[in-house]
Amino acid sequence: MVLRQQECFNAQKTECDSSPVWWLDMGRNAGWIAAATGLALLSDVANGEKKVPKEFINKNGNDITDAMRDYVRPLVQGQEPITIGDDGLPVFMRFERKPLEKKLAKYL
Repeated sequence: MVLRQQECFNAQKTECDSSPVWWLDMGRNAGWIAAATGLALLSDVANGEKKVPKEFINKNGNDITDAMRDYVRPLVQGQEPITIGDDGLPVFMRFERKPLEKKLAKYL
């Protein structure tokens, strides 16, 4: 997605109606990947639907192609493994609360 000049102006004017975005450009023949970040208006990116291109779905319509894997891999690879608890839900790290020693004099 390329922001038009007016959209860039509106996104810079306020952060309340904009969202950070990340674009991925893959040089399929050159073997390189370039990424860029920016802001986009929420009206352009929220609650929308982006359909998967037909070349990313196999001919039977029940799986993805290698082209889709190549596109998605940089977005998801390197993710930490998720531990699943006995209840079937992800287990998240719990931090132990340890109060810090007070170093400043009492204020007022």
